[in-house]
Amino acid sequence: MEPKTLAQILLRVLAVYLMAKGILYLPELATVASATKSFSGAFPNIGILSLVVIAPLVFGLGLWAASPKIAGLMVAQSNSGETNSPATLPQIQSAILATVGLLLVFLTLPSIVTIAFQILEESEHSVVIPTAVLASHIARLVLGILLIVGAGALVRLVNKAREFGLEEKASNK
Repeated sequence: MEPKTLAQILLRVLAVYLMAKGILYLPELATVASATKSFSGAFPNIGILSLVVIAPLVFGLGLWAASPKIAGLMVAQSNSGETNSPATLPQIQSAILATVGLLLVFLTLPSIVTIAFQILEESEHSVVIPTAVLASHIARLVLGILLIVGAGALVRLVNKAREFGLEEKASNK
């Protein structure tokens, strides 16, 4: 299997997961919407809460549609120009790490938007807890971006650390 094909499959699995996650929140959104009609003014953020449903669906559909292009960016092209060469273990590891990074980014963005709106609407008595939660989500977003951008370098670093000292022991025998 080509590395690009493997990356595209991983991206489409991620897209299905994101769309399913959005669909699973539909009953909760319907409950909040019905409660909003019963208690006027109790839940003013129905638009923000709908982002929890809409954002994963939009991200999932966009990821599915753009998966061939993103897969090409995720997998480095070989210098030999062979298009049907099988994927090597480092390429598979890089594709998986980049996919995990995309998962972190896609799952964190709606939370960051929601928490940011909560902080903007809150009074001064309870801003500390959402700010700490926002900081943890931002850290998760940065980690996801670093995994996307540096998946190949991280795989090389881990493989070098794993192989460190093995050649010397083999040559001493």
